[in-house]
Amino acid sequence: MAYERGWVSASLRDGGSEATGLRMRGQRRAREPQEAGTLSANPCRAPQAAVALAAILRIGRPRYRDDMRDFLYYSSLLLLGWAWYRFGQKQLQKAPFDENGAPTQGLVGPVGFLMTAGVAGYALFAVLRALVRGQIPCLGKGCAGQVYTLVAHAGTYWANVLFLVWLVLALGYGLYVTLKIWFR
Repeated sequence: MAYERGWVSASLRDGGSEATGLRMRGQRRAREPQEAGTLSANPCRAPQAAVALAAILRIGRPRYRDDMRDFLYYSSLLLLGWAWYRFGQKQLQKAPFDENGAPTQGLVGPVGFLMTAGVAGYALFAVLRALVRGQIPCLGKGCAGQVYTLVAHAGTYWANVLFLVWLVLALGYGLYVTLKIWFR
């Protein structure tokens, strides 16, 4: 039994859709008896760096990158929510009239208030529908028409529900601050 070193063979299945048989640098693979002596006859042989790059692009990325992305996403949601809350509190602490005698403006005007109320109402309806049905449509441009269910895609389902809840809370707080300023 002979070993080869420095080369990785990638067997492609389903018309090149999935790379299998990949190994990291320094690992050895036993040659099958039929391939003994045919190092360059197989067109699927490639240098190790090229096959490793193909493995990253085709198979996916390591799980720690997903964890870091999730951490950054949720921490940015919390940070943005805190900044939105502080901005609303600073608006509420302003005097009812400015130095020119004009009343302090709310976060949105009357038309913006109605539009914000409509978007917040729709998002609240989407949250309630998602909780009752156990499924939520994807909230992005790249996945239009895809539905995440609680049973099959629990993590993505709860991430989308959390985003909608965060959106309802942020828009609701903006409406609250605007109403509070208007009725001082």
